[in-house]
Amino acid sequence: VSLSALGLLAACGDSSSPSVPLDASSPWPKFRANAVQDGRGRIHARRNDALSPWVFQTGKGIFSSPVVGADETVYLGSADRTFYALRPDGTERWHFQTGEIIDSAGLLDDRGHVYFGSGDGHVYALDAASGSMLWAFQADDPATTGAYIRWFEGNVAILPDGTLVAPNDDFRIFGIDRDTGTKLWGFETKDQTWSSPAVDAATGTLYIGNNNAVSLLGDNIFAIHPDGSLSFSAVAEGTIAASPVLMKDHGSFVLGGFDGYVRAY
Repeated sequence: VSLSALGLLAACGDSSSPSVPLDASSPWPKFRANAVQDGRGRIHARRNDALSPWVFQTGKGIFSSPVVGADETVYLGSADRTFYALRPDGTERWHFQTGEIIDSAGLLDDRGHVYFGSGDGHVYALDAASGSMLWAFQADDPATTGAYIRWFEGNVAILPDGTLVAPNDDFRIFGIDRDTGTKLWGFETKDQTWSSPAVDAATGTLYIGNNNAVSLLGDNIFAIHPDGSLSFSAVAEGTIAASPVLMKDHGSFVLGGFDGYVRAY
């Protein structure tokens, strides 16, 4: 549902830092609201009896978390291989067809663009107003990485310099130039990555988990410099599919694992 349908008012954008180029006028521009992923937006509830609930049906199930533009347009993907933009009243503004299921949430930046990944192995950049495609980035061929597929199942993040970060199932986390859609770097992992990166706006360092659940294969928790090089890593005895939250006041990040532990580093 849109923010209007819930009777909510948006007061403004990214609560983590103005230096991360998300859409500052959006009440919810990315998965978990902001760069640090604390899920805390500046949204105030009020009662409005004039608003009516609505339903929009897609062709298949929806695994993509919706994001919301400044004009209350709702953006989300569906397993019907389509990315939708819905007006506040629940009617379709536009849609964009991809080649596979869309698990990824969108990300709205300060240039009026929306970015998302698809199971067809591409990250797409669209004009948020019209839905027209600006570029499409394709992940590395699994034959070259030792993986089986190249689905984008995790959500896109953005660094302070505008670099997009997109984790993929082909054992890579990609840094992508948002101007051209070209690959800037690829960070190698031992398994698929569904975890969404939390970003420190002051340093550009990103924090992320990996699905690797066997310590003999290496670590599955990473801090990565904005150039794609490793800052440090750690290991948990279980898949890390959860997305971390960056606790800026305490200088730590927190994430949970399939081994039953929540950890802070």
